[in-house]
Parts: sequence; structure tokens; C-alpha cells
Amino acid sequence: MLHFTRYNRNWGLSRSLFNPVKLLMSADGVSFNMRSLRYAERFVPCGYAWVTVDVRGTGASDGSRPIDFSPQEIQDYQTVLHWVLDQEFCDGQIGSCGISYDGMAS
Repeated sequence: MLHFTRYNRNWGLSRSLFNPVKLLMSADGVSFNMRSLRYAERFVPCGYAWVTVDVRGTGASDGSRPIDFSPQEIQDYQTVLHWVLDQEFCDGQIGSCGISYDGMAS
């Protein structure tokens, strides 16, 4: 499951909190976006991998974004989608979900 969000920052958390469900952590390996937690708690135990992306210029992401869904932001979605497809955990099927902005981005 792929989740794009502009809300909140990634929070530093102990890896041991998530070992039972094997959540995919951020690039630094120790942080997780808490807005995603309620979704991940549902999907990961059912065998899904969960990937949360802080949209460019929001949360813990670098860059800037002049408007929602700018051409660069849409290109970022494609870049992340291809990255996920290349990961060992991905079987070629990707879902996405969310509410508010997150839902529109899905």
C-alpha cells in the first residue's frame, strides 16, 4: 500500500515497536508518519507492505511545493511508484488510500 501525505512530520520511534508487523520504515530506518499508523495497523497484519511518503516540501521531505498536485509533485508520485515496483517486497500490485488530501493523492 502506498500512502502519500502532506500532514505531520515523521516521528522518531523505536524500531522494536514495529518489529511484530514488519513495517517499512523511512529511509533513516527509525521514523514513521503517525497519520499512517491507523492504516498500517489494518493492512500490514494482512500481509501488505506499507509505504508512506511525505509529499515534496511537507513533513520530513525536502523541497517546496507552490500548489497541490503541481507537475513536479505528480512526477514525484511516478518516481515513488516505480521505486516501490522495484522493491523485493512488491509483487507488482500497488494499492493506495487515504482521506482528504491523502485520498486525492491516492
